[in-house]
Amino acid sequence: MTTTQNDPALTITVDVLKEGSKTSVVCSPEVLTVTDRNSLIVFNLVNPDYEFPNSGAIVFADGAGEFPNSWYLDPAYVAVRDRRLTTGEYAYTATVQHKQTKEQHSVDPVIKNMNE
Repeated sequence: MTTTQNDPALTITVDVLKEGSKTSVVCSPEVLTVTDRNSLIVFNLVNPDYEFPNSGAIVFADGAGEFPNSWYLDPAYVAVRDRRLTTGEYAYTATVQHKQTKEQHSVDPVIKNMNE
């Protein structure tokens, strides 16, 4: 998936899957390719039993300068700005929590910045 100037935002869908006692967080796409500078990336949590925590929902391991702004929009939406100044792969952690128990689960996908 790539963004163009006509796209208002790129979307990453976040879901939580339960298999027996195992809980997994899944981001789709798992690797998001960004080609435009200053792209808006919106994370949409689709499992109604979970929410994004108020802080720390999306945390980048490296490349903080590439992703200087993030916004907690509501329990199901978080957004970040990708400056896309440097080509590279940037790992991040997406964390969600159960609405009732507040138990947190995370996944570590990638945003791939590409020069045009």
